[in-house]
Amino acid sequence: MKWPVKRIITFAFIALLGLVPWEALLPIQIMNGVLRLLTSTALGLFGLAGLLFTLLISFMLYKPPFALPAAILLSIAILPVSAIFAASLVLPDFEWKDTAVYQNGNDYMVVQEQEAFVTTSGQKRRALRTTSPNGMVRRVEEWVAPRDVELFNGSVVLYEGKRWDKQKTQGP
Repeated sequence: MKWPVKRIITFAFIALLGLVPWEALLPIQIMNGVLRLLTSTALGLFGLAGLLFTLLISFMLYKPPFALPAAILLSIAILPVSAIFAASLVLPDFEWKDTAVYQNGNDYMVVQEQEAFVTTSGQKRRALRTTSPNGMVRRVEEWVAPRDVELFNGSVVLYEGKRWDKQKTQGP
């Protein structure tokens, strides 16, 4: 009998794809829903759980001396891993949502607020400067501190002495 090498490699790849913080490592912001799902923590936990369970079951089947410890570890690990995975699917991701886009030539400043529970009192805000405000993967040129921007809620903002005009939003 052979070890399920393809399944082990697949689960390892899924875990790597989901658990690596791509937006923190690269100057990007992932906007597309499918790409966000592929790089989500929930998918990474699913890959990690699949990898763990595949390895433990493989040890039980193909390495008889390790069968009993693998069975004990599998029975101990299945409940907490399943609970963490289920919680990651149910709890919100607290994603950043665009609230306004300002333009200055080919540069854009995107103002964002973070999703929060209804009971949360304060809203977290941030801004970023980019050349691709509507792409599936937004390239971040610079993170802008909200305190560095004047007239933040108006139709015009001033940042580094430049005027940024608010873009019209397209309605349904």
